[in-house]
Amino acid sequence: MLKAVFDTNIIVSAAIKKEGLPALLLSLFLEGKINLFISPPLLAEYEEVLKRPKFGLKDQLDKGIRIANPREFLIVFLAEES
Repeated sequence: MLKAVFDTNIIVSAAIKKEGLPALLLSLFLEGKINLFISPPLLAEYEEVLKRPKFGLKDQLDKGIRIANPREFLIVFLAEES
């Protein structure tokens, strides 16, 4: 299985345009063909950026975040303390 880290630009592009490489990558993730690796700060960045008024996605994200438990879909990694 493919492993990936999606930059915020990939997530934003896939959210606002339903065709193209970013949309394809998101589809592959949603179909379980890509393991998405993400850190808590990156997940927070996705949410902060996508909730900006210019995207008009805040209500959809608020609803989706309440419904979905991200840990069911994402592999979250934490930095080890030294």
